[in-house]
Parts: sequence; structure tokens; C-alpha cells
Amino acid sequence: MDARGSCVVCFARDDDAGTSRASEFVRCANGHGLCATCFDGHVKRECEKDVRELRRRMGEVLCPMNTAALEKGERCASTCYGAREIATRCSAETFEAYDEARRRVKEAMIVEEAEERLKGERERLAKEGGGEGERLRATREHVIERIFVTACPRCTQAFVDFSGCFALLCSRCNAGICAYCIADCGRDAHAHIGNCQLAKDVAKWQKKQKGKAESFVAANRGHPMGTFGSMEMFREAERLRRIRNFATYAATWDDEFFKRVLDSLERELKDLGISPKDVIKERTATVKRNNAPPPRRGGRDNPVQGEPFPEIPAPRRGAHRRARQMWPNLDDYENELDDEDFDLGDELGRGFLAMDALERERAMFWGNLEQMQRDVRPRMARQAARQAARQAEEHERREAVRAIERQMRDNEKLHRQITLDEELQARKSREKEQADLERAVRLSMHTAAQERARERRRGVAGASHPWKRDVNGVVSLDDEGARQRRRADKRSKSSQESDPVIDLT
Repeated sequence: MDARGSCVVCFARDDDAGTSRASEFVRCANGHGLCATCFDGHVKRECEKDVRELRRRMGEVLCPMNTAALEKGERCASTCYGAREIATRCSAETFEAYDEARRRVKEAMIVEEAEERLKGERERLAKEGGGEGERLRATREHVIERIFVTACPRCTQAFVDFSGCFALLCSRCNAGICAYCIADCGRDAHAHIGNCQLAKDVAKWQKKQKGKAESFVAANRGHPMGTFGSMEMFREAERLRRIRNFATYAATWDDEFFKRVLDSLERELKDLGISPKDVIKERTATVKRNNAPPPRRGGRDNPVQGEPFPEIPAPRRGAHRRARQMWPNLDDYENELDDEDFDLGDELGRGFLAMDALERERAMFWGNLEQMQRDVRPRMARQAARQAARQAEEHERREAVRAIERQMRDNEKLHRQITLDEELQARKSREKEQADLERAVRLSMHTAAQERARERRRGVAGASHPWKRDVNGVVSLDDEGARQRRRADKRSKSSQESDPVIDLT
């Protein structure tokens, strides 16, 4: 039987070739046909095979004649069936299985690639070995985890959310954090942002952006400059902070090791939008700034430039072996004028250094005091606001209690009024029922009296001659009956007049 003219699975003949039924057969490039039912089952079976088998043919469905059961010369070498053909000829369930098989193949390829990269990285680290390799690995991990990751400086919890305010608050330890420099600012970072140098640099960068300077100024109305900003400002602050922290951390390295670390962090720097040239430029400026001699002004260090004062030189160990860290008094000068090793210039210089140290301590003290005052003012304001809120809440609570009491009194009064109205209505209803009953009884008695009167009248009218006597003077039976009826009517009337009144109350 020719496989090209029938289904290669169920051997159903395609006798209607050239007609509309021919479209039910699906043929590969070499002409091997499958009926619609067998094609659907073949695709479903192929998609349910193991991932390794799917990986070998990249998740595609081949002709059923391309199987290991046939000889190599008998196998079909045609390409796979197209996704459009499978979608149009197969059921929805089968196409979902086909799509799932292709997804599994892609996942397997990704896992395999990751494993190969991990294996290569392990081999590279094993080859490097020694102290330099371990140092490079530790340095790279430190830069990624401590510099590139934005985290709380107090509890090291990482965060990525930004809602527009650069005065952040850690959700774990409630630390106030400056979103520019990630500094621990105690409980509130608003006061720090006004003096943050990185915030000023980001503000300059923001003003250079076209059409954004006015919105930047308006957004911070009533707050220090830089308190509120956009997500672009936050990203720029992160970029500048990472560059500067990385440059400061790498300032003491030799150039060769710095280049190796920079090469190992190439992918991370690219993902963060940091150019290696920016890091090199910042590191060069940091090294130059650290190696520059401290500026001098009038024989003293210049505190305006931010350079630290030098340490006070060790005390002169002469005849007296006394340490002079304060200005010497006149007695000390008189006692040491005879000392051959006494140098007035050294003593004066030491005294000036001591004065500078005292001045620095005094400035630090007043600076700390001002900082404490700045920290206390918002706290006192918050306490006053909380106290006012508590008082307002207490007042509202009291007003609510009073309103509830008034409502209860009104409800009680209304209830009493309703009760009285109901009792009055019930009494009126009972009185009305009593009156109706009395009227009904009287009407009934009146009706009975009228009936008896009618009966009496009928009885009187029935006697023809009540006083008629016969010739012998004997009263007739009719007259006797009439007299008896009259006596009965009398008794009835007397009993009616003597009936007591019924008390219905």
C-alpha cells in the first residue's frame, strides 16, 4: 500500500483527492499523509515525551516516518510541521500541549546555560586560587552587597520602593534615612536633607533637565530643597552615591587590582547605568584629594576646607617632663627660662594648637547643641500635635457620649409617651366596646318586648266575644281562655318591670 496516498498511521485511503475532503489530510514536505484524527494524536504524543527528547528536536513535531524504528534510508528527512498548521488542524487542548512543550524546552536551555556559566566561574576561581583570587572575590561581593545595594544603614534591610519623599523611614527598625546619601539620621531625616551635599548635587542635575526646574521647586514648597522629587532624581542619586562610595572604597588599591575589580563588575555596572569611566574619574579625584597637603592659613589649618586639624605634638620630655596641652602660665615661663632646652617658639606653637583644639571642640559643642535643638523642635512639634489630637479626640468622645445620653433620654421620653398613648387608646377602646355591648343588650331587650307585645295583641284579637255569656249565665270556653291569656300577659309585664339591670362593667 502506498503510504503517500493514505494515512501512514491508520492506513485510511485518501480517495477524494482533489475534492474538499483532501484538506482533511496533513502532509509533510515528502508527501506522507496523516488524517485529522491521527495528526492530532501524533502531535499530542510527541509533546508529552521527555524533556531530553524534546530538547533533541527543539520542541518541534516531526513526520511520523522519521523514527528510529526505520532504516536510515527509509526515514523521512522533511522539516517539522509549522506552528500555524498545528494550530489550525489540531484541537485547542493539543495546541496547548504543543505550546507547553516548547516552553519546557526553552526553560531547559536557560538552566543548561546557567549551569555552564556557573561551572566556568567555578573553574576560573579554582584556577586563580590563592590570596589574590580570594581577595578579588571578597572585594567583589563587598562592592555588590554593601555599595550597589540600597539598604538601611542600621539594620541592613534592602529597599527599592520610593514614594516621592527623600526622608525615608525603615519599616523594620524605624530609622530615619536620607535617600540621597543613605545616612542614619535618627528618627527624622528632613533636617539632614537641607544640608546633604549629594542632595545639592542632584538638585543641580535636576535644574539642568529641560522643563523640570519649575516643577522641582514647586514640589518642595514649605520643605527644604530636595525633600520631594521624582523617580529620575532618586535613580540619579543612587548612581552618584554608588560611584562615590565605590571610588572612596577603591582609593587605596593599586591600579592593577582596581582594574581587575572593575572588569569583574562590568555586567553589574552596566545594569546600574554606571560607566567605568565615571568610576575611574571619581577615584582619581578622590586619590588626588586624599594626597593633597592640607591648606595653611596664618600658621593654622583651614577648617573651612573640611580638612582635619593635625594632632597635637607629643609633649616635650625635658628636665621637668611635663605635658603642656594648654596655654602655659607666667610661672612656667619664669621657671623654664633658665632651661637650655627651652624653645619659646615651640611652646607658642603648642599653645596655638591647644587653642585651636579648644576652638574646634567649642564649635563642635555648639554644632551638636544646634543639631540637638533642630532634632528636638520637630519632636516637640509632633508631641504638641499628638497632644492636640488626643485632646480633640477626647472632646469628640465626650461630645459623642453626651449625644448618646441625650438620645437615650429622648428615646425614654418618647417611649413613655407612646406607652401612655397606647394605654389611653386601650381604655377608650374598652369603653367603646362596653357601650356597644350595652346598646346591643338594650336593643335585644327592646326587640323581645316588642315581640311579646305583638304576641299579646295577636292573642287578644283571637277571642270573638270575651264577655259573652250564655243564656244560663255560664262563661264560654272562649271567654275563659281569653281571661287566662290576659292573666299571663300581666304576669309577663310585671316580671319585665321587675328585671334587674345587667351590670356590664
